Amino acid sequence: MILKDGYKEQFQRVLRYLDKVRDQDRGTLEYSDDIWAFFQNCWHMKDWIKNDPMLPNSVKDNIEREVENYDSLMISADLTNRSKHLALTKNIRRDARISGIGGIIHAPPIVIHERLYSGEAPPEKADLPREIGFAEHPFFIETSDGKKVDGLSIAGQAVDDWKIIFQKFSLPWT
Repeated sequence: MILKDGYKEQFQRVLRYLDKVRDQDRGTLEYSDDIWAFFQNCWHMKDWIKNDPMLPNSVKDNIEREVENYDSLMISADLTNRSKHLALTKNIRRDARISGIGGIIHAPPIVIHERLYSGEAPPEKADLPREIGFAEHPFFIETSDGKKVDGLSIAGQAVDDWKIIFQKFSLPWT
């Protein structure tokens, strides 16, 4: 399926990475990799549009200017370029940076079952309540104007902004 559906294939990849970023229940390093991959794929959506041979030149010629109207996409651009070059030295849009990725482990509760010894057999494992723990990794993005925003919100907004752009240019995304 690679390259068969042009820009739509890239947008489906962006959506899959958004799902991965929303599912935080894993290790911090793996989660961090998925955050960077989301923003890279999200920002490079414009390149897929510019290089899709099936799209009209009017769309290709205007997509670069159009994305500049959306803060979430300018933040995506900065994060992508930071992940590629470590430091931004040119084409700085919002001077966005991830200020930290937290790790919160929600451990399952410890349940102690008290039984008076009455000679009866202990309960089967299947009869005991089972609860599992999970992990969260909140991350924040700071920009040069002093704003500090929830990274997951920016990721969701970037996808919504791409949908607005698709509608503006009458481009289907499915």
